[in-house]
Amino acid sequence: MRLSNVVAALASGAALLLSAEASAYRPFDQTDAAVAEYRSIELELGPVSLARSSAELVLVAPALVVNYGIFSRAELVLEGKNERSLRSSSDERWRPQDLAVSIKALVRRGSLQGADGLSIALEPSVLLPGRDQGGVGGQVGVILSLLGPVGALHFNAVPGVSRAHAAAGSIGVIAEGPFAWRIRPVGEWLVYGERGDGWLFSMLYGLIARAGEALSFDGAVRVERAAGRTTLEIRAGLTWAFG
Repeated sequence: MRLSNVVAALASGAALLLSAEASAYRPFDQTDAAVAEYRSIELELGPVSLARSSAELVLVAPALVVNYGIFSRAELVLEGKNERSLRSSSDERWRPQDLAVSIKALVRRGSLQGADGLSIALEPSVLLPGRDQGGVGGQVGVILSLLGPVGALHFNAVPGVSRAHAAAGSIGVIAEGPFAWRIRPVGEWLVYGERGDGWLFSMLYGLIARAGEALSFDGAVRVERAAGRTTLEIRAGLTWAFG
């Protein structure tokens, strides 16, 4: 990789931090009903991932989500990713994509917070323009989480308006193995639809490895089917909490 491309990737990563659909929870596309502690930061970083279909090979470097606890029950979320096609000879630019800013608020304290029953959160988001993603959209995520001795389930329903100003929405489930395990298996199943643009279906399977109270590593394989095309993606990254 040329030095100019490395500089461009680092600059775009910094731009995501400053300007960074519902926020993700690594290694997933969806999230859980938990928020960062007041005045603390949770950094979710995917340094490099690869997505391959019959027509495309895309490098993502990096994918980034920053969560900052603005109140005891609410967090500010900045997110986005920087990608580049490795098969295109005509367009070798890095493309900031999927930029969004959100506020996630805890509506009901539940099992994720050490209480009983469902944890419930709402997450309104503004979808910002990126390269090849013109326009501004919006959505509101409704997130339900339940934690027990055998693991956790997270349900996401996210209606909204796409950047193309069409009605859109997603629904999906995350399943995690027991939190007491240092390495726990995880899975995600997601359906996304946009009026006039068809449906997207995805499945993800992976692992989350806890390295300490504030640090964990993750890896996953994701399969997506949309517009008659199947895409295989490999993800790896980390989540670090501090402050």
